[in-house]
Amino acid sequence: MTAYEHLFAAVNRRCVFVKNCCGALDQHSGAHEQAAAAAEALLRAIPDDDSPIVHLASGCATAVRDLGNHSASSQAARISDRVADPFVVLESLGINEHLETVANSVTQVALHLPCTQRNVLHGGDALERLIASFDDVAAKTVIGHGCCGAAGTHMLRAPAVAADFATRVLDEAPDSAEVLLSANIGCAWHLRGTLFDQGRALAVEHPAVFLARRLKSGAT
Repeated sequence: MTAYEHLFAAVNRRCVFVKNCCGALDQHSGAHEQAAAAAEALLRAIPDDDSPIVHLASGCATAVRDLGNHSASSQAARISDRVADPFVVLESLGINEHLETVANSVTQVALHLPCTQRNVLHGGDALERLIASFDDVAAKTVIGHGCCGAAGTHMLRAPAVAADFATRVLDEAPDSAEVLLSANIGCAWHLRGTLFDQGRALAVEHPAVFLARRLKSGAT
C-alpha cells in the first residue's frame, strides 16, 4: 500500500486510483490541444460520484479544479467542486487520533507549502496543524518569495531564475532540519535538484510519507 492508502485506511476510507495525466504540463508548454485531450480522458476516468478527489501533487489538483473553466463537459464542473486538499480531508476525518510519536524518528522538519496548496487548495493550515500535533517534532514553514520557482515548466525554461527562487526557500530551512516536506511533486523535484547543485544533503519527501510513518500500530 502507498502512504496515502495507509492514511486513508486508518480513517476507514478506500482510495481509488486514477492514473490519467491531467494535462497541466502540456498546458504550461503551450500544447493546448494535447492538454485538452488529456483533460477529457481524465474526466472520463474519474468515477462520477460525490467522493472527494485528492492528489499526490497540489499542482495537478489545481489543474483538475480548473477543468470546469476549460471543458464543455457537464461533468467538469462537478469534478472541480470535488477537488480537495488531502490533508484537509484527512484532518476532517480525524487522522490525528491515529498518529503517534515514534522513537528515533525524524523530528526536525522544514515544511514547504507550495503555492497551489496555499492559494488554491487552502490546505496549508491543515498540514501545519497535523505536523504540529507531534510533541517531538520541531517544524518551520519555508516559503521564500512565495514560490519555489518550479511553476510547472518554469524551472526548465528559466533555470537560473527558478534556482534563485528555490534558494530563497531553502535558505529559510533551519540548519538542524533533517527533512524537507513538500506536497507538490514538481516543487519537490526542483528543490531536491537545487539542494544537489548546492551540495546539501537535506532529504526531501512528501508529507504523506512522513505522516504514514507515524501511524499507530494496527491503524491500517
